[in-house]
Amino acid sequence: MRTLLVIASLGAATLNAAVFEDDFSAYEAGASLQESPAGKERWGRQTHDPAAQLTTLVVQEDGKNALEISDLSNTNSQSFFFWPQGQLLEPTQTGFFQCTFSDPKDAPHQGLGFVLRLAGSPGNTKTAFALSIQNGRLVPCEGKNVGPADEAVATYSLGDKHTLTVVFNNSESSTTYADGSLASRTMDVWLDGKCVAKGLPSCGGLEAGVPLRDFDFTSKSNPKPNIDFVGTLRLYRVAFGTLTDLPDLK
Repeated sequence: MRTLLVIASLGAATLNAAVFEDDFSAYEAGASLQESPAGKERWGRQTHDPAAQLTTLVVQEDGKNALEISDLSNTNSQSFFFWPQGQLLEPTQTGFFQCTFSDPKDAPHQGLGFVLRLAGSPGNTKTAFALSIQNGRLVPCEGKNVGPADEAVATYSLGDKHTLTVVFNNSESSTTYADGSLASRTMDVWLDGKCVAKGLPSCGGLEAGVPLRDFDFTSKSNPKPNIDFVGTLRLYRVAFGTLTDLPDLK
C-alpha cells in the first residue's frame, strides 16, 4: 500500500485581505498542530502518527517556532492528510505561494521528496502546479499523476534557510508581474531572490480558468523499502495570495 503524507497551511496572520500567512508562532511548541485549538481552526484534515514515524510537529529553533514535517519510515503503509480550511483562502487564477524552509542535512533522505501542490482543492485531479523539494533539489512535477520529472531546476544547501516563491498563472491568457511575465497555465520558480525557472508547464487535472484556493505538501511513497520516501522538512513561514499582492522577490 502506498503511503501518502500531506500537509497544507493557511494564515495565522494576514498580510492584507488577499494574503494569508502563517509563521507557526500561534501554536504550542513540542506538540502536533492537531493538539492546538488554533491549529484546528486554521488547518483541515490531518493525521499524526508517531508510531508509524509520520509526524507534524511544532518545534523551536533559535527561540522561534517552526513546523517540522517528517516521514522517517520506509515501510509504513499509512496515509497522512493535512490541508487548509479552504474557505479561508481567497480563490485566484493568478497568484503566488511563498515559504521559508530548511532541509536538515542530518536527516535521512530517500525517494521522490515532498511535493508542493498548488490546487483548487486537495488531490492530483484538482492540482494545477507542483514542485518536488528533496535533498537539496527542486524538481518540477509533470503529468496527471503529478510525478517529479527527471531534471532539477535548482539546487539548495542542506541545513540552511531558503525562501521559495512560486508565481503562477492558471488563467486562459498571459499575465505579467513586477519581475516577469507568465503564459497561460505556467509558473515561475524563485529561490532566494533569483528566478531559477521560467514558464514551467502545469500538471495535474485542474483546467485553465479555474481558481486555485489550496496548497499542500505531499510525499509519494513506494511499496519497495529501498526506494520508499523518507524525509524531513522544516517550514518557518508560508504564504498564499493573489498576484496583485506578490511581495518583492529580489
